Amino acid sequence: MTHRDTSEFSLNSSITVGIHTAAFDDNLMIYPNPANSKLFVELSESKFQNADFKILNMLGETVMNGQLKEMQNVINVNTLGKGIYFLQLYNADNLVIRKIIMN
Repeated sequence: MTHRDTSEFSLNSSITVGIHTAAFDDNLMIYPNPANSKLFVELSESKFQNADFKILNMLGETVMNGQLKEMQNVINVNTLGKGIYFLQLYNADNLVIRKIIMN
């Protein structure tokens, strides 16, 4: 006698790799990327002024943090070694994460 398994199953999986808020992201310009010693962050709307920032290494460790107080900001990144980092910008309502490369 042969027994056949006629069980069915389904597997649904989702992975979150970042949080994106279009309103914040569309009003943001970060350059140059790759960067050497300075990273310029420009905000096109004043409602994003005073957003906080963190720069994280590939291990997720915060290596730098601060606040964007102006519409045009300069972050001095000359203490960061060569490699890939993540710039996290956030305020009470928004969060955006961008990959930055240090030369």
